Amino acid sequence: MLHRTNQRIPYCNYLKREVFQSNTSPYYFAYGRTALKQGLLHLNLQNSRILVPEYICETVTEVLKSLNISIVYYPVNENLTPKWDVLEQLFTQEIKSILMVHYFGIPQSIADFQQFASRKNIQLIEDNSHGSFGMIENRTIGTFGDIGIASPRKSFPIINGGILYSKTEIKNIRLAIEPHNIPKAIIKNIIGIVLDFVPKIKSLFIRSEYVASYSEIPDYGFDLSSYKIIEKNKDQISNRIIIYKKWLEWCSMNKLKPVFPNIPDTIAPMCFPIICDSKEQKEQLFRFFKNENIAAFSWPDLPDELKTTNNSGLELYNKTICLPIYNNMDCKKLETKLKNLKFDNQR
Repeated sequence: MLHRTNQRIPYCNYLKREVFQSNTSPYYFAYGRTALKQGLLHLNLQNSRILVPEYICETVTEVLKSLNISIVYYPVNENLTPKWDVLEQLFTQEIKSILMVHYFGIPQSIADFQQFASRKNIQLIEDNSHGSFGMIENRTIGTFGDIGIASPRKSFPIINGGILYSKTEIKNIRLAIEPHNIPKAIIKNIIGIVLDFVPKIKSLFIRSEYVASYSEIPDYGFDLSSYKIIEKNKDQISNRIIIYKKWLEWCSMNKLKPVFPNIPDTIAPMCFPIICDSKEQKEQLFRFFKNENIAAFSWPDLPDELKTTNNSGLELYNKTICLPIYNNMDCKKLETKLKNLKFDNQR
């Protein structure tokens, strides 16, 4: 019943709906995938070849395939940095761009990517879908590449939201807003509030996990109400660093290995990723967190071609588990819970 941000969407704000678009970068869309598509079209990268990390969501690769962009996958290390020596070997003159992914909102070594792209004379595509409005070097993450994207709908209680940053101006972007049955959504929201008081009954109404395919979601523009909500609540991201550090302390006490033990204080991490020793330990952790009513999850839904071959993406998927971070999470309550939360790492 709750949005992925652990908050309820204020649907009443959407009763009078209007499309919103900026005349300069950043540009706004319903989804990050649409922002990516529009950016790739702007750079005329359709029918080209691109370097993409093996640890990647199929949503990204479906966008690339829809534009007939051939994918050359490159491996990544356990800390999610590229294996640069292999990447060098994979490069050919037919490749016109490289994708840099700031996994879970934690920035990559941007300078290394910029130098590689400059040396090879290719376009740098920056994916910060997980860390909307995070900052580094006094700049918004997503603005370092030739284009960059963010997906604030993953962090804020809005109907939709994707952002495209571009170094060069994009003209004549006109997309209709995504249709929604707002009255029905308001009624369901009210029912959800009532069911919060009877969790056993509420659990009967929660659907099992469902992932829509890329083809089921057309390209739409951004809703003005969503824009107003994120502009009003941008400052909430500061809470994410505090929560991240709470998980980091707990991880250390329980002898678990964080993917990112050190992060800047100016970013907006989507979650707290742990790298497990094995697939079995990951499954053990999932059971543990489920028993503690903590919404741990896996990422990503890999492309089919990476699910059936030995590669760094599949290995990372099998060993990585993500712990939740919400803008509205109560840090004191989390701290109290974590003090009494012990994981038996020897079982």
